[in-house]
Order: sequence, then C-alpha cells, then structure tokens
Amino acid sequence: MKPGALNQYPIMKKPIGCKWVFKIKRDSGGNPQRYKARLVAQGFSQRSAIDYDEVFAPVVKHTTFHTLLSIAEKWKLLLKHRDAKTAFLNSELTETIYMRQLPGFVREERPDWACKLNKTIYSLKQSAKVWYDKLKTVLNNLRFKVCDNDPCLFKTIDNNPIIYIVAHIDDMVVAFESIKRILALKAAINKQFTIVYLRNLKLYLGIAKLIGTLLYAAVNTGPDISAAISILSQHIKDTKQIDWLELKRVCSYLKYSQNYELRSNNSNSQSKLVGFADASWAECRDDRESNTGCFPTI
Repeated sequence: MKPGALNQYPIMKKPIGCKWVFKIKRDSGGNPQRYKARLVAQGFSQRSAIDYDEVFAPVVKHTTFHTLLSIAEKWKLLLKHRDAKTAFLNSELTETIYMRQLPGFVREERPDWACKLNKTIYSLKQSAKVWYDKLKTVLNNLRFKVCDNDPCLFKTIDNNPIIYIVAHIDDMVVAFESIKRILALKAAINKQFTIVYLRNLKLYLGIAKLIGTLLYAAVNTGPDISAAISILSQHIKDTKQIDWLELKRVCSYLKYSQNYELRSNNSNSQSKLVGFADASWAECRDDRESNTGCFPTI
C-alpha cells in the first residue's frame, strides 16, 4: 500500500514539510553494507491534538536484555538478530495529515497539492507508538503475551516450544529452541510486514550501550567527562566513525585517570550554595543547537 496519495488539501489543514536523509548502513563489523536514502517528515511542525495525540512508545530496559542473555545461556536457547524492514511505513495512520510534495519530485502542473498520508512515515511524532501498537497486535494474534515488567519483552503463551522476543523499536532479538517453530513464526509475521533475518547476535543498539555506560560514570564518579559525553550522545542516532574514535579516547582517558579522586574540602567558612553555569552559542554545525552546563557546589 502506498504511504500517501497526491490531493488538494483543505484550507484548515496545514501540510507539513519533508526532506531526504542519506545514510550508510553498516554491518556488525562496521563495514558499509548499503547506501540508504530515506524520506522523513518535518515532525516539528505538527500541532498537538490536531496532527497527533499520544506519542509514547516504550523501549527495552537494559536489565531485560541482559536477563534474556542469561536465560538463553542457561537454557541453551539460540539467539538471532532481526530487523523490521521499513517498519514505520507499515503502520496505518489514524489522523489526517498532509505532507508537501517530495523535494525533487514536485508535480509541475500541481505544485500546491500535497500528499495525504495513509500510513506513518519516519519522523512523525506518533510513528514509534503506532509501530509498537501494530507489532504488539501482530504478536498477540500469534499467541505471544507482553511481560508485566517490560512492555518490550514478548513471550509465547503455551511455552511449547518457548520463544522470547525483545523489541527496541524495529530492532529485535529472538531467543528460541525450535528452528521449526521459528520458521513458522517468520512466515506468519511476514504476512504483516517484512522481517530481515540478520546473522547471529553480535551487536545490538550500536554504541548506545557504551554511551549509556559512560553517562552513568559521568553522573556518579567522573564529572570531568560530562561535557564530552553530552556532545557525543547527540550523535547516538546517526553515529559516524569519528564518533566511535572519540568514544575510544574517552575510554582511554578513564583508564589512565582511574586513580583520580573526588575530594571534599572541609573548610571552616560558612556553608554556601554556589552555582556555576556556562553555555555555547550555536555550537553544533548540523542543527546550530547550543550546549549548556551547570555545576552547583556547597
């Protein structure tokens, strides 16, 4: 089904913009796999209660993922990495949204017309939630139930044989014991949307785990790396080789500064709450956003 069709939009409906985003898709070893061109909506121009309502979509907890790895090792389950192809383009859109014509593909005879979206598209505010609801419905129909403690963990109801699915948006990890059952599951899911079956699990969520670990260290024991991690975390959705090298530099710094200590100065002066703050101006070259930092002391 087409994501949208060209129409003359109503006067009361303001169409949102769109743009092309180009990206290099890499495998688990960091090697270029394919070159992608993706059309994304300018979701920042959507209006609350008009173009969207609920937008929250859960993401898997780190403890859930680590627990699944432990269970798979104990019960000798197989682990496979799965990816839903063009996930957001498979979810039906309930709101009426018009989008301007694609850059480079504007109809000369109808330049003022817009595309009425039938399905969600990347960067719409509700896309992640609509996709999760669709995935949950499909798995429920296939006799999977949602974990009470983590809505991103799905488990077979009958447990014969047992299958676990951990979903982080369109990135999934499947733990199973029966190849025959998993092939049947693949055929059933592919009737709703296409699942790309990757190799054995080696890399999950890219460098997000490393940035999360360093962020924990920055908050608790290493405030000296806070600025570096704050800047690097802005590239978590579109990481490049230079970002990985910068993260390795931070890890190297932590290794050789592990004997540094945080000390408390017990002075005789009266206790005062003092705060320091600073900010950059349009520092990021991509979106010209600023960075702000504060340092309170007592």
